[in-house]
Amino acid sequence: MERLAGFGINQKERKFSHSALEAGFLVYPGVAITCFPPVEDRRGNTKKTVTKPDFLVIHPTNHDLREHVEITNGAGHLPSKDAQRRVIEQAGIENYSVLTGYEVDEFSGLATPQIKFVWLCNRFSWPT
Repeated sequence: MERLAGFGINQKERKFSHSALEAGFLVYPGVAITCFPPVEDRRGNTKKTVTKPDFLVIHPTNHDLREHVEITNGAGHLPSKDAQRRVIEQAGIENYSVLTGYEVDEFSGLATPQIKFVWLCNRFSWPT
């Protein structure tokens, strides 16, 4: 968790990162994803080319399994998240997941690290 200190993460992001670390995953700050040509931003202007997901989550034993993770509050239906999704699609990124605040609450509320590990692997369609 120390690795993420000072990155200005909100409560849901902190909850997710703490639970993912507890389950044994490697959790890093998200890396910028760039696309060309530009896509529409949340206001409808065609100029957005970069997005930065909240986290990069890596499987603890198979480091080839990586997932870019965006955490949203509540149900996650926001115009800015739609713009991020358009950048991801234009860039051709397939290992990208949006977790809603409700999913983060469910994940962090699981009883043991082993159950959290299986839950997140299933959510990312990774083998357990």
